[in-house]
Amino acid sequence: MTSVARATLYRKDLTLREPIRHTGAPQGIDRLEEAYLVLEDGDGRKGYGEVRGNCPYIHGDTRQGILDVVARALPRLMGRDPLQVAGLIQEVRQGLGLTAAAIALVDLALHDLAAKRLGIPLYVLLGGRASAELPSNQTIPFGTPDEAEGHAVRYLAEGYGQLKLRVGMRPFQMDLDRFRAVAAVAVGRASLAVDANQAWTPKEAIRNIRALHAVAPLEYMEQPTPARDFHALRQVTAATEVPIMADESLQSPRDALELIRLQAVDLLHIKLVKVGGLIPARQVMAIAEAAGVGYMMGQVREGRVAAAAAAHAAVASRARYVELYSMPSLIDDPASGLDIENGRVRLPSGPGVGVQLDEDRLELVHTYPGE
Repeated sequence: MTSVARATLYRKDLTLREPIRHTGAPQGIDRLEEAYLVLEDGDGRKGYGEVRGNCPYIHGDTRQGILDVVARALPRLMGRDPLQVAGLIQEVRQGLGLTAAAIALVDLALHDLAAKRLGIPLYVLLGGRASAELPSNQTIPFGTPDEAEGHAVRYLAEGYGQLKLRVGMRPFQMDLDRFRAVAAVAVGRASLAVDANQAWTPKEAIRNIRALHAVAPLEYMEQPTPARDFHALRQVTAATEVPIMADESLQSPRDALELIRLQAVDLLHIKLVKVGGLIPARQVMAIAEAAGVGYMMGQVREGRVAAAAAAHAAVASRARYVELYSMPSLIDDPASGLDIENGRVRLPSGPGVGVQLDEDRLELVHTYPGE
């Protein structure tokens, strides 16, 4: 039998090798609170989904909230064909009003199971390979100038050719000193970008971008102003020569349409947990490509199951940039098979997302049907 026969929800905290700090998480994050969904068909194939719960600056949910709402959706998936993923997702969304993060969890598990049923990698299900390889950036968190320089030196040695500095510290001189330290070791060896995670007013953004760009050329500036103020983004985009990228502002295909209509940004940053999975992510890609707007395929620092889904989406797209750097930073990921070598994501072979998930290392939350 090839229909969905069983569903299991799990949870697990993934420990980071070093805490991360930025404007969206000023207190620092030392672990990722992951939710997992495993869908099994009657022939024993398993489709995996994973989303992160502790990133309120991205989706506003909690892990428990995601798990609770997905648990209510599981009966609707039983006996259904995973190849009909678009219809199933629409039915679940309309029937239960799931949030983007919850929808993404179901979306990813269904896509993985569908590809495994066909015996093909997920990127083939998504249309085939459009990119030859996946060079990822690396991100430098808040810290001192010496710490920023140390991160840059390490990432350059590991083969990364794109570095992004988190900015938004107060006073701005701290950001400027950190950027100078990174530029001193990276100019000529890597492209440089910055991400303020909504920290600035339009006036601050324009002034600060110009100051940073005078130190070293900026590839792009990510989310300088508050997420839902598209007109603030437009003001910054019109006033600076540095390309402006929307991240937190882009939460749906509708947002992509509006940002492009307003000419509010030059670039879009797509994340599966933020927009609601592969279906809306590919809609955003189509909108961007039709409008001639570049985009990045990224993630919110998650485990290998989520990262692998994003990697397959990236390789099946025309993404200008890729941000999938989380794997080396995790100590106890229960999934394996996806890694980065010389700054490039090595796409796993095999059907579906291609990673292996050790369910024995996960904490059981809910099974449907019950034992």
